[in-house]
Amino acid sequence: MPKFTYSTNKNYNQRASSRYSNESSYYFIHRETTIDILNELINYAIVATHYTLDTEDQLQPRRKLSKGTPIQIQFVCENHPSIIILIETLYLPDESSPIFEKIKKLCRTVSSNKHRIFAWGDVEQQLLKFYQYNLFNEDGIKQIKPKHIQDKFKEWYHENHSSSLYVRIKANEPYSLEMAIYLTFNQWFDKRMTLAN
Repeated sequence: MPKFTYSTNKNYNQRASSRYSNESSYYFIHRETTIDILNELINYAIVATHYTLDTEDQLQPRRKLSKGTPIQIQFVCENHPSIIILIETLYLPDESSPIFEKIKKLCRTVSSNKHRIFAWGDVEQQLLKFYQYNLFNEDGIKQIKPKHIQDKFKEWYHENHSSSLYVRIKANEPYSLEMAIYLTFNQWFDKRMTLAN
């Protein structure tokens, strides 16, 4: 796997797009997902070795801890379309069901030894709230090769935009994904819609 750089220049985009497909298939994983689809995804996860991961929280009334939901995982394969799965943790089947066992197998395959997971932040921290659903094995998560791209973005941004007002004012603060998108592409990604009821 080549070392990625955070560049938005034309040459980088042409090179990257020639190796990675812009096409994607989306799957919502929940209690009604079929065994056949889960088996196909498990087989694809066995072959894939690179993933992106993002998680969200379900907002709770004040004084209650937020619940983690959903888990978003992208299977990244050279010369093949990406597969994106959204695991809807609040709509999982009973743990004794065959469908739950397949969903758990899928999650543990993704998080198996030597798989590289790119995340905006620490992978273990992102998955901490999801251990309650018994989809991931804590020991398995410790064996993956996490790639914390938030720090890499900050390093790139400071090197390439050192005169930015944002760098001068907030140099030591972590960058949210929304702020990184805004600073890089001058587009605002409003996460309030992902947290709406």
